[in-house]
Amino acid sequence: MSYVLITPVKDEKENLQQLKTTILNQTLLPVIWVAVDGSSRDGSFNRAEDLFRDYEWIRIIRQQHFCEGGDNYKNMSAAINEGYEFAKQQCADRHLTYSYVGKTDATPILCRKLF
Repeated sequence: MSYVLITPVKDEKENLQQLKTTILNQTLLPVIWVAVDGSSRDGSFNRAEDLFRDYEWIRIIRQQHFCEGGDNYKNMSAAINEGYEFAKQQCADRHLTYSYVGKTDATPILCRKLF
């Protein structure tokens, strides 16, 4: 089983270390993990870059498209879609295959070994 993981992030700077620990503690890691920053104001993007820089399978991108009116759920959906499109391209470029797509929030509370 192989999968890609998408995480929308907005103002989650304080949660990113726990997120990293949670994901890295899983038995089965994603082939690509994309964190999509939705215009955070608290430095989440820079914090994520610092935390994940040593992992070539983790990518941090900035969300490019936002819905008019600022509806949070629509913008989160847009972030997930952008992350998935980015992950698909990364997998194609690197000749990686996956069977599943997962999404996790930036504030997960998961069992130590979920997979």
